[in-house]
Amino acid sequence: SVMKNHGIDITGQHCVQLLPEHLNNAFKIIVMTEKEDIPEWLKSYDYEYWDMPNPEAVPPEVAEKEFNLLNDKIRGLIKTL
Repeated sequence: SVMKNHGIDITGQHCVQLLPEHLNNAFKIIVMTEKEDIPEWLKSYDYEYWDMPNPEAVPPEVAEKEFNLLNDKIRGLIKTL
């Protein structure tokens, strides 16, 4: 619902398992999954960890706050490009 409130429709979207070949041309790797869910093979890469809660597991007002924080992080990242 937070995404819809911001005009973002993720209906029909689904997760795709990250594989090493997906990182061939990556200039930055950002990980947002739970730390215990980070695949062992990924731990050998230089990545930045963004601690973000699952929006489905928190109250809407917390999810909204986290959405805004994530948006700020993404904008900051874009500025570095």
